[in-house]
Amino acid sequence: MVVSENPHVVHTGLNGGRPATPNAPSSALEPPLSSLQIPAKPSHSPSATSVSSIDSRYESPLPAEGLSPIVGLGWFLMACVVGYVVIWPFSDVPLRSMLMLDSPWFFAWYVGLVQLQAAVFLVSRMAIRALGAKYKDEQKADGWILTTASGVVLTVCGVYVIPVTLAEGDLLGAGFRAVVASNPTALQVVCVLFVAALHTDCVLGTLFYPRTIDVLSGWVHHGVYTVIMLYALASKQVWIFMLFGIDEIPTVMLGIGNIHVPWRFDWSFGIAFWLTRVVWHTCVLGLLLYHRIWMADVRLSVTLVFVTLSLAMHCHWITNWASKKVKNHRNKKKEGKGE
Repeated sequence: MVVSENPHVVHTGLNGGRPATPNAPSSALEPPLSSLQIPAKPSHSPSATSVSSIDSRYESPLPAEGLSPIVGLGWFLMACVVGYVVIWPFSDVPLRSMLMLDSPWFFAWYVGLVQLQAAVFLVSRMAIRALGAKYKDEQKADGWILTTASGVVLTVCGVYVIPVTLAEGDLLGAGFRAVVASNPTALQVVCVLFVAALHTDCVLGTLFYPRTIDVLSGWVHHGVYTVIMLYALASKQVWIFMLFGIDEIPTVMLGIGNIHVPWRFDWSFGIAFWLTRVVWHTCVLGLLLYHRIWMADVRLSVTLVFVTLSLAMHCHWITNWASKKVKNHRNKKKEGKGE
């Protein structure tokens, strides 16, 4: 990528590019640019300052260099250890089972799905360039390929399990407990796919998009969710996890907006985020609380902690996002009156 001295022009593409010369005559012969030039709005523009705090990789400028893989792996392992230390005393699942040492099928599926997702990434990466996708940053676009792909799979699973759960009726009684305890093999494989996606993202990130893999949203996040997914598999709570599959709808929208900028729709993303990660989370949290308190389901203890913390985090993100959108709207109105 070539960074122009002009702060209002961004050059992207495989082979870089160079800024157009403003005073050059139109008849001047120049070699064709292999990159896309996307004019960026000045910093005082409301659209340019509409920074979403929901995902730092989407708006924040990338660092000049990526984090060292050794340092990143250290953060990843530390997040995993802390996660297990927090979960283990409150869980009736043996540590050996939480590490999937009693489940050889897990490692067979894991290896195959890692290879599959690596192939998906490489093919998608070539397709994005061949189709002429308009992205602001090459590494940022690459960094969203696997996230978007796994988000689509989880969304489909969420769309499936929610109607099935509601069709059981008796959400406050045995019907809900029966469907949640069903633990179908297909959903277990999807959970393994998600774990494989987390780890593949770390490996490919160090090779293809190192500047997008930061400590918090990259290595630590992937370590924590590795523990969550292994716990869901070991405690047979994959159905509960898939109830939150539709949370990935805004993630998919965010990924598509990074891969192809014209398909970015801020308000649609914000509304989807609020409906799935705040409203839906609140509804499911209330249901889980009822079953934990009144039906003494000990398996839900750790799950409730995760759901509660994630809900609080989502509320914080969407509040910041909405406040910035309102502020930008007011600034735009003031600029309109000033003109």
